Amino acid sequence: MGRFSIARLMLWVGFVAANLAALRFLLSPGSQPEYPKVLLAGLIPLADGLILAVSFAATRHRIAVRRRRLARAGTFVLSFAALCGLFLVSLILLYVLIPDLFTDYFETVESPAERFLRSLGIDTVSDTLFLRYTVLPSFLGLIFSGPALAMATVMAWILSRFRVVITPRVEAPREA
Repeated sequence: MGRFSIARLMLWVGFVAANLAALRFLLSPGSQPEYPKVLLAGLIPLADGLILAVSFAATRHRIAVRRRRLARAGTFVLSFAALCGLFLVSLILLYVLIPDLFTDYFETVESPAERFLRSLGIDTVSDTLFLRYTVLPSFLGLIFSGPALAMATVMAWILSRFRVVITPRVEAPREA
């Protein structure tokens, strides 16, 4: 870890402030939030993963488009950033094109999660600030961004460890 710097601290404060502003916009406190708009709050952790991976890659590595024969350090970060971006764009497109898919998925996992929260002593009926700004975003992030982040992590690990090599066959293909 590098030295402490005010500039880095200000970047982290801005990052947290942007997340909180997005949550406040999506979970507006003045009125009952719109159901499909609330579900977009679940994609915030995926966007955070993309932003952090790209910023890590930009600060630790020189970014250039080159063809390299050997895998080098930092290929995990670049693969992770590319996969997070791909998953984020595809999930936003799915949300725009088929919003019923998101609401059906949310309704499927809502009742088991509600039972779990009640077993922890969290009242899910009343709309409190704790429920709106802590429990709901965490739950939405877990169910919407969690699988995509897990898949991006596994796929980036595989892509950083292995290389796809395509070579011509030695023998001629058989005719069927």
